[in-house]
Amino acid sequence: MQKKKEWKMAYLNARQVLPPELLAQIQQYLDGQLIYIPKKSARRKPWGSRNGSRTLLQQRNQSIRQAHRRGQSLACLADQLHLSEDAIRKIIYADKARSQPSEPADKAQP
Repeated sequence: MQKKKEWKMAYLNARQVLPPELLAQIQQYLDGQLIYIPKKSARRKPWGSRNGSRTLLQQRNQSIRQAHRRGQSLACLADQLHLSEDAIRKIIYADKARSQPSEPADKAQP
């Protein structure tokens, strides 16, 4: 059985990893406070891509849309999936908003 990799946030002592000049500048803003420094955006992975959550939600949402197109009610879908009717409605209508092209500005009604 493969061991699952644990992700822990490691705290580092800034005095050990930063040049003294930079540490002094940071202390002017955050003297003694904790700060989170995110990864560079180029190295960040999109939400859910590492563990498959994004794919699972996309599949779930697709099945919700298909069931609704087949005539299943919002209330029934909400009950089956333990979601609110509002959440089901957002999933269904978000898809419709994405699939409909927006009206060009020059043809918009005043």
